[in-house]
Amino acid sequence: MSSGRKEVVRKQLSLDEGITLVEFVSRIISLMELLKIGMSSEVLKVAFETNLSYYDASYLHASISLNEILVTEDEKLRGVAVKHGIRAQKIEEI
Repeated sequence: MSSGRKEVVRKQLSLDEGITLVEFVSRIISLMELLKIGMSSEVLKVAFETNLSYYDASYLHASISLNEILVTEDEKLRGVAVKHGIRAQKIEEI
C-alpha cells in the first residue's frame, strides 16, 4: 500500500482518508484467492509474446487461466489484457 502511504505523506490525503483507503484495500485483499504461480514456462511464453515483464505476465496468465477480470492500475497491462479478450478494469471501476 505504498502509494496510499505516499499520498498521506505528501498531504494529498488526510491521515483519516489514508486509513480508510488502507482498510478498504485490506478488505479487498482478504477476499482474493491467492495463487502461487512460481516459475512457469506458460507465464514465460505470455511474457515473450506480449512484451510484458514476467511479473505482469503472471497476472495476465492467471486472468486467462481462471477466466477472471484483471484488476490493475497498469495501463499497458490493461491494454494487453483487452487485446487477449480478458476484461480488465481499474480498481475504481469495480
